[in-house]
Amino acid sequence: MAESHAISRRAGVERPLWFRVFVSSLEGWTLGIIAGIGLIVLAESLGMREMQTPLVAGVALGVSAWQYRALRPVLAGLGARWIGVSCAGLSIPFVIADVATLARRQMNYDLVILVLTGGAITSILQWSMLRTVVGRSDAWLVASPAGYLAVVSALWLNDGVLPRTVGVVGALQYVAVILMGAALFGLFTGMAASRFEAQR
Repeated sequence: MAESHAISRRAGVERPLWFRVFVSSLEGWTLGIIAGIGLIVLAESLGMREMQTPLVAGVALGVSAWQYRALRPVLAGLGARWIGVSCAGLSIPFVIADVATLARRQMNYDLVILVLTGGAITSILQWSMLRTVVGRSDAWLVASPAGYLAVVSALWLNDGVLPRTVGVVGALQYVAVILMGAALFGLFTGMAASRFEAQR
């Protein structure tokens, strides 16, 4: 047990690793949504309309970059790879859907399925990196997909359950529910990170 939680201690005395991951998830999802909107605007200005990949790529960029900030004690020097596999993993299902749309092929566009599929791919790719640098990383395979499920559930609540409210109040409600999903994402992945142990 001497090395148990050693990584959390290296992450900082005042802020343990799980807390850093939790906070970074909230920040990453917030900034990722902003980046995604910016990429959507850029794509549409270039004539690429009705595409979802730019939004998802922006979200993946924000989330993975801030995840790396929190996980830097265990992923030092692997930032570009972490961000790259995360963006690719989450975007792959949306790229396929957008290509089908551009090719005018019929495809059932289901946001829930696409996000969960991309989240599962991302989680596996991230775990394949984590397992080489820390012990007890298997919890990430459960926590990360569960986090994406929480975010998807927040989208479902906004679009299918909660009453629609117009104006500023409606926008704030929408954002608040999404951030609740992001908070659960951070909580789940933070709990997984708290189990990491230094490689012997």
